Amino acid sequence: EREDVQKKAFTKWINTRLTKVNHPPVDDLYQDLRDGVVLLKLLECLTGNEYKREIGRMRVHHIGNVNKAIAVLNEHGIKLLSISSNDIVDGNPKLTLALIWSIIQFWQDVFKTVAPDVQQNNIEKFLLNWCQQTTKGYKGVEIKDFTRSWQDGLGFNALIHHFRPDLFDYDEILQNASERNLEHAFSVAKNSIRSYKETTISSSISPELTSYQINMEKILSWILQLEDKLDNKEKVVLNDLKLVKEQFQAHEDFMVSLTKEQNQIGQVLQEGNHLFNNGQLQLREENEIKEQMRILNKRWESLRKKALDRQSTLHKTLMKLQIDQIESFDKWLANAEHRIQNDLNIMDEDLSGIERQYKQLALLQDDLVSQQQITESLQNMVIVIDDTSSTNGTGDQIKFNSNDIEQKLSNLSERWASICNFVQNRWITLQEVKIELEQIYTAQDKLDKWLTKKEFELKQIKLETNVLDTD
Repeated sequence: EREDVQKKAFTKWINTRLTKVNHPPVDDLYQDLRDGVVLLKLLECLTGNEYKREIGRMRVHHIGNVNKAIAVLNEHGIKLLSISSNDIVDGNPKLTLALIWSIIQFWQDVFKTVAPDVQQNNIEKFLLNWCQQTTKGYKGVEIKDFTRSWQDGLGFNALIHHFRPDLFDYDEILQNASERNLEHAFSVAKNSIRSYKETTISSSISPELTSYQINMEKILSWILQLEDKLDNKEKVVLNDLKLVKEQFQAHEDFMVSLTKEQNQIGQVLQEGNHLFNNGQLQLREENEIKEQMRILNKRWESLRKKALDRQSTLHKTLMKLQIDQIESFDKWLANAEHRIQNDLNIMDEDLSGIERQYKQLALLQDDLVSQQQITESLQNMVIVIDDTSSTNGTGDQIKFNSNDIEQKLSNLSERWASICNFVQNRWITLQEVKIELEQIYTAQDKLDKWLTKKEFELKQIKLETNVLDTD
């Protein structure tokens, strides 16, 4: 039974690493490691290096791959005593477990040395905290991890004694050797489980209790997965509106899924209370259910608080950035309106003035194009229904009122449309005036030339008349 527990635990540890590189998981630890390919892939995940495999399905190829894996372990200072490549290729259970245990021990220490501040995932933290609280006050027990803290066997015995003090006297095992303590703990646990199964089977509420335990395990696992998912989310960005919108929407989807599934928590708690009220539980079972329900309520409230805190932070950050964008766009509109009033509102009456207004209007149109992305962002603005507040750059309190924001957006939209219409209409008007002025200037030029010609002809006639009179 101990080998079976180790096999499951080691398989899960390996699969956690393999899934990160999209490698198929291990199903049967003893069989899947025989060709050495999975071993080399695991070592690649742990070392970051690539290792060449033997190509082929014959035993000699498998032995070559395992020998390569053993050589890699030797390079890292891991000495494998009494373990050969033949043992792994043959699928020897004990020696395969010993090999994986050596790998786990070494790389657990490496990870802690390289990244001591890396947080454990929530399941590990939760389980470690539970072990620490459960064994608190027991002599010789100090749980700090899931490796060295358990080697003397006292931790396992303390866990068992906490829930079943009637099974043995804890003080009597303090002077025992580590191996004897480990054997004692597993022996007591095995006999206790067998006794519990026999008692449960004979109990009249066995199906209800089993159903409750299964549902409770599913719910706790689901909550811990959500905690991991929440903790692994990116920190709220403070200066990128587009990214904050994406984070906001993703978290809203998370909150919706949270709300949908919370009914299951109520159902499990109802099942527990129902078992309680039946009065057919043993004292040990009552205490176990009480503890499970306490843990469930605590983890659920902790998860809800974390989710609500992130939601609140995203709300405030999103609204602050959007308000800043509104204020910035408002200033741009005011500046554009000022330019129109001072430079473009009155039509010039000469061609040079029209050309000048052409250039000013072209600059304004370029600015309109540059603001297009902001207008699209404002059209897709997320308005949080809850009125809340934040602070601006000077520390003054800003009130986010949804009605005021909607009115402000409507006002900005009207002013934007007015400026766009003005630019469009002014282009047409300027073009028409320019054509008319050009036609006038052309006609005037022709008239000037005709007048000049006629004046010249008139002078010639006068000169000829004067000459005749003299004669």
